[in-house]
Amino acid sequence: NLRPLTPQMDVTLFRSVQEAINNANKHSKASEVHIVLDFTNPELINLRILDNGIGSDNFDGGFGLIGMRERVKLIQGEIKFTSTKGEGFEIQITVPG
Repeated sequence: NLRPLTPQMDVTLFRSVQEAINNANKHSKASEVHIVLDFTNPELINLRILDNGIGSDNFDGGFGLIGMRERVKLIQGEIKFTSTKGEGFEIQITVPG
């Protein structure tokens, strides 16, 4: 079930999706970006963003990803980046909710 989010959580999730789409457009040469916002667990909210682009072996230094990591941490969430060169890019965010 959908449930109300705090303004900070709402902005954090929105900006994370916005940054992921921006990165897919700028860097990944992706033709698709899949976004899943999952409220199934009453204790958590899960956000998964996956593109089918070129992927990367190095994704520690971009300001966008650093900003995402910092915003998610501020709301006691966890963020994980997964990618393999040639196989797309995935972002998984879990926040209390």
